[in-house]
Amino acid sequence: MATAQQRQTGKVQGKIRRLQLKVDLLGAYIANKNFTDLSGLTNYTADLKPYYPTAPKHSGTVATNVFTTTGLTADAYTGKYAIFFKQAEVTPLETADALPKIQNLVCDIRKITANTITAITVTGNIAAGMTDVIIMDDIWWDIAQLQDFTFDQAVSMIDVNNQMSGDYTVSIPGLKDANITASGIFFPDQHTMAQLNLSDTSDIAELRVIATPYKYDKVIKMTCFIGKFSPTAPVDGSDVQKWSADFANATSPTMKVIMVDNTIPDFLG
Repeated sequence: MATAQQRQTGKVQGKIRRLQLKVDLLGAYIANKNFTDLSGLTNYTADLKPYYPTAPKHSGTVATNVFTTTGLTADAYTGKYAIFFKQAEVTPLETADALPKIQNLVCDIRKITANTITAITVTGNIAAGMTDVIIMDDIWWDIAQLQDFTFDQAVSMIDVNNQMSGDYTVSIPGLKDANITASGIFFPDQHTMAQLNLSDTSDIAELRVIATPYKYDKVIKMTCFIGKFSPTAPVDGSDVQKWSADFANATSPTMKVIMVDNTIPDFLG
């Protein structure tokens, strides 16, 4: 939410703009692998977790909206998100050549409403046959090391000049377009970077744009084609490796307003 000083001066710092990527199964898989490697280290602290989040994995069985497993702490996962999948489909793809194909597997993302030491309860019924779950604090993650992004909306104007137009050109609005360009520092092991970097340019990504922290501003969800994702760096070592990306809308953007209580919609419902 904007501070009183920001309201008085009209200044909103660019760093509070956010471009977020919705996690898919590949992103959750990478997050879990990172968490497994880091969780026992003393320097795995809160400062690292926005980029290398906690993402534990559990195996179990499904019955309607309940996933039965073991080794849970009661209520530890309430309010978090469960990414359900079938480990038997993932295992054959855990190779250097096949790893990106994990992105194409079906997963079922649900919000957790309660958990005991042996069961996780979620909103709605879990897809049948799911055998494993990765738990994450959120499904939307700030794209790692983002430096800048632009969200553009435009409408094509149709020329309808005719003999009755007089001395003026006449146009009517046609089709709308929306796209996002972004750039940042490249860390390929962070789950948001891996999810984008391992995608094909024809793959789909879901992005959430949060332009300002003001109440009543809009939050935009776009389902996009990844038109370009390009890591780049000078070979003489004079600069760090960076990335740039272009995203083109695949469906009409969904827009919701940041509500009075400053709730940012998760677009799950």
